[in-house]
Amino acid sequence: MQSPSGVELAGLAGLLIAVPAVALLGNSGRRHTGAARRAHLILAAGGALATAAALAGVLSALLTDAPVPRVSLGSAVALGTAIGTLTLLVGTAVLPGAAESPSAALRHLLDGLVIAASFWFVGWVLLSEPTRILGDATPIACPSVLVPAALAVISLGLTIVLALHAHRPRLVTVRVAGGVTLVAAAAVALGGGICQNRDVDVLCGAVLLPAGLFVIARAVKVADRPVEVVGDVSERGTAYAVVPMFGMVAALGYHLIRGGGFDLYGFLGASVEGFALVGRQYLALGDVRRYTLRLRQSEAHFRELAHTDPLTGLANRRGLQRALKECQASDEPLVLVGIDLDGFKTVNDMRGHDVGDAVLVEVGERLRRNLLAGDVAARLGGDEFAILMHGTADEATLTAHRLLAVLGQPYEIPGGSVFLSASLGVADSPGVADSGELIRDADLALRYAKQRGRTASSATRPATTSCCAGAARWRASCGTRSTGSSCAWSSSRWWRCRRCGRSAPRRCCAGTTRRWGRSGRTSSSRSPRSPA
Repeated sequence: MQSPSGVELAGLAGLLIAVPAVALLGNSGRRHTGAARRAHLILAAGGALATAAALAGVLSALLTDAPVPRVSLGSAVALGTAIGTLTLLVGTAVLPGAAESPSAALRHLLDGLVIAASFWFVGWVLLSEPTRILGDATPIACPSVLVPAALAVISLGLTIVLALHAHRPRLVTVRVAGGVTLVAAAAVALGGGICQNRDVDVLCGAVLLPAGLFVIARAVKVADRPVEVVGDVSERGTAYAVVPMFGMVAALGYHLIRGGGFDLYGFLGASVEGFALVGRQYLALGDVRRYTLRLRQSEAHFRELAHTDPLTGLANRRGLQRALKECQASDEPLVLVGIDLDGFKTVNDMRGHDVGDAVLVEVGERLRRNLLAGDVAARLGGDEFAILMHGTADEATLTAHRLLAVLGQPYEIPGGSVFLSASLGVADSPGVADSGELIRDADLALRYAKQRGRTASSATRPATTSCCAGAARWRASCGTRSTGSSCAWSSSRWWRCRRCGRSAPRRCCAGTTRRWGRSGRTSSSRSPRSPA
């Protein structure tokens, strides 16, 4: 056995420095929790494997006199450090901030393979015939060195991808990936140097290995800081996939011009590049499909919110109008029932708005329980509700009487019972041109029901609708022409204008302000029962 040289001893000392770095990684894993703890312990395990393989290889090279090339020893060192490097890559991929999900981690790995395959192909062009940039130093006799070399280019590609797409702050994750790249380069140098007995290569590997581990240990101290997660596919770039392809095409053109040919390693690099691009495209299409589905679901959700009352969960006025338009396409008869709660304002004033909201929610539940398939219940605003039913006016009238009984039952609210009554107006669809006219007819019927008294229902008829519309026009024309004492309204069942002498039924003029009643100019005489 020959005495070790100074370079070999320096390399051994450099590898011993890597042991404290592994200890720092293990200590960091014990101090953290959750995903950071798992990632740090995986990184510590990878660093320990790489360091142990390197120390064992260097000590074996110092203690044995095996002839050069030492293929078996070099292969063992290369494979051992490669396993450690692979473990470090796994720890980097699961590090908090590297990816938001396992699918995102797989996507980053494929992106790294795209870049790594390009580097591999360019390196194959430079190292193979006819270029052979390293000349006689090319480690042809040690093919096992290709394993850590492949992991080195994958680590470099992953570092570039994380620098582009890792969550903020990205510097921590990029430093860890860069440290793994240094460890992979050290594995290549150690395996090739021991195999061909090159002390300079062994020394370079002995320096790069502890340097990479210390970079990783320094970076993971702050790896548990909050990260800004960005999952929008529209914010992802694609230059990392285009630039490697241009590099491969340029290298292939140069290689063919120089008269080079294809071998297994070149074919391997081109194949990995192609399959990685195809796999990346497949994942990208899946991301776009899921993103589009989420957009559609969100759009449907917000569209439904726009047509839904947030308190009761029933349809709102816009939702009722949409249901009317959808139902008008069919020839089925439609009936609209308007509902108004009597005395609800008193409940709000005396018991508070929280109790009033609870009553409205219970009203919505009672209406929903008494609906048939295809019927639509809506809250139009305040204490006003409506029900769109499929059927005739007679059927709807029977339903209205049942609803009066249902809505008139006590409301058991925390703090005591609440007693309310309701008024209902029924409007049917024959002869109705649009949804707005049907809603207006139901409102007129509801007004008439409230004029008759609480707990009442009323149905519109064509004559009543035209009479009410005529009375409204007459009231407007008289009101615009009248001045002070020239026009007065009767307090009987008929309204009469003193100036023009025209009359209209009082039940069709609900809501009119008796402006002259307080001044004593209101006539109390009953006008003739003649239509307006």
